[in-house]
Amino acid sequence: MALWRVFLRYSSHFSMAQNDPNFLLSEEDEEVVFVQKKKSKVHDHCTVTNPDPAGKKKLQCNYCPKTYTYTDGNMPSILQHFRTAHRDIPALVHDFPATPAKSAAKQKRENAQASVVESVENMKTMHPEHRVAKKITDCLSDYCSLNNRTLDMVNDVGLIRVMAAANPRYQFYSRTHMTKKILPMRYAAAVRSMRTVIDVQPGGWFTSDLWSTENSPDEFLALNFHCLDDHFKYWMFTVGLQAFDDRKTATAIFSEWVKTWIEWGFLAINHGVPVTILHNGTEVVNKAAYSGWERIYGVVCDNGPNIQASCDFLFQETLDDSPPCLAHTVQLVVEDSIDAQRAVIDLMAVGRNFVNFINKSKPAKNFLLNCQREQGIQVPLTVVRCVEPRWDSELAMLERLVKLKPYARELAEHADFHNKCTLFTPNQWNLAGGLITLLSPVRVLTKFTQERPPRPGFAGFEIARCEHELSTVPVNGLGTTKQTMLNAYSTRLTEYKGSKPYFMASLLDINMKGCHLHLQSQFFNLLNKQVLQQLGTLLSYNNYSLKTKKRRRLLMFLWTMQCWKLSVS
Repeated sequence: MALWRVFLRYSSHFSMAQNDPNFLLSEEDEEVVFVQKKKSKVHDHCTVTNPDPAGKKKLQCNYCPKTYTYTDGNMPSILQHFRTAHRDIPALVHDFPATPAKSAAKQKRENAQASVVESVENMKTMHPEHRVAKKITDCLSDYCSLNNRTLDMVNDVGLIRVMAAANPRYQFYSRTHMTKKILPMRYAAAVRSMRTVIDVQPGGWFTSDLWSTENSPDEFLALNFHCLDDHFKYWMFTVGLQAFDDRKTATAIFSEWVKTWIEWGFLAINHGVPVTILHNGTEVVNKAAYSGWERIYGVVCDNGPNIQASCDFLFQETLDDSPPCLAHTVQLVVEDSIDAQRAVIDLMAVGRNFVNFINKSKPAKNFLLNCQREQGIQVPLTVVRCVEPRWDSELAMLERLVKLKPYARELAEHADFHNKCTLFTPNQWNLAGGLITLLSPVRVLTKFTQERPPRPGFAGFEIARCEHELSTVPVNGLGTTKQTMLNAYSTRLTEYKGSKPYFMASLLDINMKGCHLHLQSQFFNLLNKQVLQQLGTLLSYNNYSLKTKKRRRLLMFLWTMQCWKLSVS
């Protein structure tokens, strides 16, 4: 029966008793009024004993003879008894877990206190040795180093705001601390990681170049190390990058190379031998003063006269395997051919001026895009800008103009742009199409020099293929350009023809010399006809026991080995 009904019945009985002194309660009313249901689960596992002589009630456990004081409904002692004793009784464990659940009010209070503590902690700056702080600092130093950014970035307001939103507790270091502490530590870690690969290699190729950056007036001399490990994995490391303060003479460049090779353990000093000698009245490095030249397979540079002259100080065996950079040589071949014919020079000038006008005039660019949309083209194209140091960008510019020919002509003939830009004549349009056809084989060769990962030992074949296609491609009105290109091709790429298949063709290519294809290695002596046949069977396209990537690597290796046998036979 509900409590409010009991209360109403008891109130009515009380008023009747006041009015009638002979009023008596029935047995049902007595049970309802005076017998109340116990709400606590404690009473399911204990019994209330009769009062003792002092008039105090006690609670006796139903599972053991222990008794506990029971005063005004308070029973903390027996609650603790049930949470620690009789844990083998499932009903008791279910009603009284060892760790009581927190009430909603208590949980709310704890959450509020935790949020206050967390807010206070977030106001504190992160310790420099904290794991997150060290990771952020390392990433920031790597970003400055790998992207040629100055360390003034630590004072950049925009970067500080970004970091404050990402992690407010991180505190930026000063530029001085980054320069004197953080960067040397990162450099040392990078050196240790690189040495784990370099120290186990019998040797490798090197590429070198002189370059500058917009953030510094200094000029830098870079030296990169290239190798293939025993698993045919390509590695490239920058082992030297020094500010070149001296004159860019061949002697100074070669001296910097030698210092880097000594630092990384490729060369060792022979004590008792003079480090420098006089050569034609000039003091040069004495190669006999150092040992370990067999680890220097070759040094590939661009076609600059000073840096090519520095290669002349190498031993002849190394010099034979140090051709100029193929990508740079192809660039010179194209420049020679384009500059040989006046019509081609005028064609390129008109194309560059038209593209520059489109890029600088927003109304003209919008007009070009709208013309394409009116023809139902969902993704309209714009012109491609020519970048002077890269000849293939000129080819891309011509290809895009030919593709946009009807829309470009409509723009050039429009009243708003007729006096502002000039486009090709009909003869120049035909000349542009012929020039694209002529330069397409050279573009394939240029893309070969830029492949990542590079294809080892295939540069000689790509050069021969390109020359064959150039000689057979039909052109109209470009006879002078074609002949000049073939002459420049034969003159500048003579050094590559007939070279060993493993030679390193460009700054982006890599060799297969050394422990893999060296004539005196035991591995090459074991590679006879039978082994080649077994490899051919293993690489058969009907054999799917090998993964595709692994099969391609072995196929590349097999083809290179066959070319090597043909070259040395």
